[in-house]
Amino acid sequence: MYKVMIVDDEQIVREGIKFSLENHYKDRLKVVCMARNGRDAISNFEDYHPDIVLMDIQMPGLNGIESIRQILEMNKSVKFVIISAYEQFEYAKEALKMGVSDYITKPIEEQNLFSVIDSVIAEVNKDKRNKELRVTLQEKLDNMGPALESGFIYSMLLDIDPLKGNKYFQEAFSFDDYEGYVMIVELIDFDEVMLEKSHTMNQSIRNIIKYKCQAIVGPVMMNRLIIIVKDNSDWDIYKARLKAIDLADSISRSIKTLLKCDLKIGIGSRYEISDIRSSYFEARRVINQVDHEVGHIEDMMKVSKDKRLSLSQIKSDQLKLVELVEENAMDEVKKAIEGFYRNLFNAYGDQENIIRQVLMELMVLLNMMVHRNDLSDRVSVSYFDQNKDIIEMKHYVCDKALKINELLNMEKVIKASNDILEAVAYIESNYKEDIRLKDVAAYVNISPHYFSKIFKDELGINFSDYITNYRINLAKVMLKEKKDSIKSIAYSVGYNDPNYFSRIFKKVVGVSPKEFQE
Repeated sequence: MYKVMIVDDEQIVREGIKFSLENHYKDRLKVVCMARNGRDAISNFEDYHPDIVLMDIQMPGLNGIESIRQILEMNKSVKFVIISAYEQFEYAKEALKMGVSDYITKPIEEQNLFSVIDSVIAEVNKDKRNKELRVTLQEKLDNMGPALESGFIYSMLLDIDPLKGNKYFQEAFSFDDYEGYVMIVELIDFDEVMLEKSHTMNQSIRNIIKYKCQAIVGPVMMNRLIIIVKDNSDWDIYKARLKAIDLADSISRSIKTLLKCDLKIGIGSRYEISDIRSSYFEARRVINQVDHEVGHIEDMMKVSKDKRLSLSQIKSDQLKLVELVEENAMDEVKKAIEGFYRNLFNAYGDQENIIRQVLMELMVLLNMMVHRNDLSDRVSVSYFDQNKDIIEMKHYVCDKALKINELLNMEKVIKASNDILEAVAYIESNYKEDIRLKDVAAYVNISPHYFSKIFKDELGINFSDYITNYRINLAKVMLKEKKDSIKSIAYSVGYNDPNYFSRIFKKVVGVSPKEFQE
């Protein structure tokens, strides 16, 4: 059903056109409103939203030309047919310049009217089909968008020029005169739960970023999200940097709220799209060095090279890190690895060949540790191609170091448990003697300091209190049996002074041996 509005200052004309149209088109067309001047026409248009408006040119008050102009500001898709007398043809020509579909001259002939309306209906139908097609294409593009953007990001990471001969990327992203920069978002403490959560909320993450800027957004890969932000502004370098950091801060706040996790963001410099990989490498360098939430390459490059660690210092830290993996708790090892990587990328972030060399050497040292501790049946450390992405190398080495550390700590716990069992057995066999901690530690071949620590960790009580409790518990059993004197019992459980035994007994039990026996 096509909705029509008729605007003419003569009622007989309005009624005549209405009768002719509704009689001819019957259920296909309805005159939803009629107006006698431009003001009424504008008011009625807002209420009825007709598809077609038949507008008289010359009316008292607001004329037809100005009425058309104001209605077009509200809705550019509405179709206009001008009604004019021959002497008003100059007005009609002005209206046609505004995009009016056709005109009819007075007096109006029915066949001419129907011919013009048929033509306008065809235009309305065409516009509706085009609109539906645009909606359909937009839906398809919306569905294809993430895949296209992911494809572009993957191509960039694989060192393939995604623009070379690829008209799909060029058309989809409007790459003519395109400049931008890369922003890398790294999710911290990323695990399988967070991975699943980030995949589930991937579209929400995309929407957050797309709302804040014009960008190509990749998928969450491992624990990182790569964004190419379009920036064709004419800002100077410093202002552009501040704008990029403000955008990163805004994105960070929104993603942290959505995923409930900490993150950090590295930002590269602005480049033409054909050289955007340079910005990617810069952003990657920043993300590996930054120790705060948002970092920009131009800020990082201001770090004096004199303050960076030398390669010999890096190698020294490498050996210390391996020692920590073998000896320390996991939390300490994690901090040490983060510090080592930060120093490494800060010193040689622009020399990937050196970073690869250091990481490969670290792999060799870890592999030696695996064989030295007989862990090869539980963890494997395989070498990889020198050309492999350094970020993948970094994560692989980190994962292997933590796995080795975890296994070594488990071995320590098992060994510690066996040593404590031996120590307890020794105490039970020698409780009548003057047992000292250093003697038991020597028996199980552990340093006294470490033995004291693991004894309390395992049993929840220190060494001397354990011996005291063991002796007093034996004394309680013997006192209840009433076969021996208190003095004799004191000697039996390892106390050479009965008075001292009585004081210790009362301190532990709360009553004297005699009171306990009664």
